[in-house]
Amino acid sequence: MLNRRAIRDNFRLFLSLDKAANHNGQVEWQEWLDSFTSKQKDPSLTERRRREMMAAAKAAWRESARSNPEALNIDEFLSFTHPEVSHSLRLQVKILFWNDSS
Repeated sequence: MLNRRAIRDNFRLFLSLDKAANHNGQVEWQEWLDSFTSKQKDPSLTERRRREMMAAAKAAWRESARSNPEALNIDEFLSFTHPEVSHSLRLQVKILFWNDSS
């Protein structure tokens, strides 16, 4: 159930973020960053915590980006937002399991 819901919600978020003038079918870092910073208005968050969250997001972005380091396609975006249901992670787990049982 989580997989379907995560994929559906991810698709909606992806489409809402892909709003650059070129509407290119990719979410660019700046598009995601604008959305992220607009949602981080919580006064209880310290500046240090904000920087930590940004560093973690940038690391996850770099891990997810395969074809373009500044933009994610829909599959890469799923890996970025929901690494637990990403296709690449599942494939890695299957390969590890297969190698372990061989």
